[in-house]
Amino acid sequence: MAMFWRHVLQFPVAIVMATYYALTAVIEPIVTPIARMLARLRVLAKLRDAIERLGPYPSLILLAVPVIVIEPLKIG
Repeated sequence: MAMFWRHVLQFPVAIVMATYYALTAVIEPIVTPIARMLARLRVLAKLRDAIERLGPYPSLILLAVPVIVIEPLKIG
């Protein structure tokens, strides 16, 4: 029975993966120059430096706050 489900699910998973890779190939040339431009902004460079100076626990808090705020909004 397990082999049956394995074969049934194999095709949809392959379609999802192929779609993901195709979209990545299309979107990456558009997003990469924008990301490079944003990385050169002085404000974001200073923010990156400040985040890099944080210790492990403040970094954990920095990552946990958005999750704590957004997680209750997920209903059902």
